[in-house]
Amino acid sequence: MKGDFSKGAGWLLRGIAYFYRTPSLWKYALIPFLLTLLLYGVLFLAAVRYGIPFLLDLLPDPEGHPGWTRWLIHPLRWLAALSCWLGLLLTAILTLSTVYEFLGTPFFDGMVVRVERERYGRKCTPLPFQQNLVCAFQSGMFSMVTMVLAVGFFFCSLLLPVVGPLLMGLVIGYRMALTYLFSPGFNRGLDVRGIQAGTGKRNMLILGFGITAYLLLMIPFISIFLIPAFVVSGILLYNEELEESAEKQ
Repeated sequence: MKGDFSKGAGWLLRGIAYFYRTPSLWKYALIPFLLTLLLYGVLFLAAVRYGIPFLLDLLPDPEGHPGWTRWLIHPLRWLAALSCWLGLLLTAILTLSTVYEFLGTPFFDGMVVRVERERYGRKCTPLPFQQNLVCAFQSGMFSMVTMVLAVGFFFCSLLLPVVGPLLMGLVIGYRMALTYLFSPGFNRGLDVRGIQAGTGKRNMLILGFGITAYLLLMIPFISIFLIPAFVVSGILLYNEELEESAEKQ
């Protein structure tokens, strides 16, 4: 059991190493990275040009008040502007990995096909558009259900300081691991239940992979450098450890 957990963590690290040692894969991460920067650049520009001035206009104008009140209004406006900036920055930090992963999905799918061909000699092609939508819906429902469970355990942690965080970490780790196994599983014609069944009794392997990924993503600003590598890690894990058990389902 303990060996499987460390083996899952090991496959995650091997995938990261493989990605960064294979320059031909970097373009699949660079394009969505540039798209993410462009999106956030446009949003920040709109906020600075229109959003923050609009909010400040809702506050009293210091020029229309006596001298002694100006000294109260100016700090109030300054604090409001600073709060807006901090709110934008916090929102960007919290949503960065999600937005990057969403924009990168079609590029990461192409990367999965390439690694499957070049490393494992498996002839696969990107999924048709309709099937891609079905898979996206299934993975979205899985993410939603597991996230609700994780949030529930977070609130449990307020009453159970040790058990709550532990259960939340297990759910998030399992969720993350399955997320990065979806692409190789979907390319084999499996659905979410089929991929889950394919993991068999290797729960510690899956948790070792997912919990390690979860801990690494807690490092600020590093997620955009790790997410494409995690996709590669999922390919290695599936082919090296789960392929045979998935075929028996």
